Amino acid sequence: MNYLETDPGQPSFTPPGLVALSHITGPILSPSFTRTGSKEVVRCHHFGNISPRDSPRYYVDCIRNLLSQDITDSPLIINTPGWTKGTGLELLTSLIEIAMPDFVIILSVPGNDTLARALHPVAQETKSHMLIVEPVEPIRPIVQLTAADLRTLSLMTYFHLIGEDKWDFDTHLTAWKPWILKYSGPPDERGVFAVAIQGEELLLEDIILAINGTIVAINLVHAIDGDLQLTPEGLPVLCRRETPSIDPRDGRCVGYAVIRGIDSAKGELMLLSPWGPSDIQEGERILLERGRVNLPVWGMWNKKEPRVLGPWLQRS
Repeated sequence: MNYLETDPGQPSFTPPGLVALSHITGPILSPSFTRTGSKEVVRCHHFGNISPRDSPRYYVDCIRNLLSQDITDSPLIINTPGWTKGTGLELLTSLIEIAMPDFVIILSVPGNDTLARALHPVAQETKSHMLIVEPVEPIRPIVQLTAADLRTLSLMTYFHLIGEDKWDFDTHLTAWKPWILKYSGPPDERGVFAVAIQGEELLLEDIILAINGTIVAINLVHAIDGDLQLTPEGLPVLCRRETPSIDPRDGRCVGYAVIRGIDSAKGELMLLSPWGPSDIQEGERILLERGRVNLPVWGMWNKKEPRVLGPWLQRS
């Protein structure tokens, strides 16, 4: 079964801020925050936000690219965001028009058929059968978790992943050994080809401050749309882009990293990430992109050693 996740706020197989196409080969029995390191992701894009509100066109472009992938001949399930009013309804309508599904399944509240009536015209146009399912009475958990709590759990389990369904929560994130990648020198010798800040144009002298200690997406790209400029520290930055984000046709996202530190004297970036560079294919380069998914407090400060500040809370 193929599963297309179009909800960047509450994704099923990735950390928040991403949309992805996955090929599921077994039953799904665990909560979503334990599946953020899934090996079943076929292709993923960094959307950079938990809602498509600010970049609806880019959101649709990412979904369109995922739908164009050559997937196995098996059923496709598309999970959509819960935002179904105003622009959210327009985006949902666009997704139905693009995907042209056989069935549109609506989880409805008894006595409220507003969404069903709103989607009825597009379902007729795409010849999709509409099914309205009333949810069963939920079993309320002992601990009530908000959407923000679930996103924090997803990030925590992702960055503490040490293997398939294995985590190390005893070692705080500030104590992990980082990947060290060179960003200076000729393009073919750089571990990191460039960095970018999604939707922003900052002064070059402010780039280091803007990305240090933050979460960045690891994008593997073939082509670069924009100009490369160097910060005073020699860090290549993608500037003057025609679009505020990476064209989904030019690359793919393979996960997140935290920039633990920047050694400007050696021209090196120190990254914390469960991802390994074995996924890089011929001709791909690493482009680190800063979105709007932020590192929670637990990633900056170790409560077990409250008097010892992490590298991002210390004054240089």
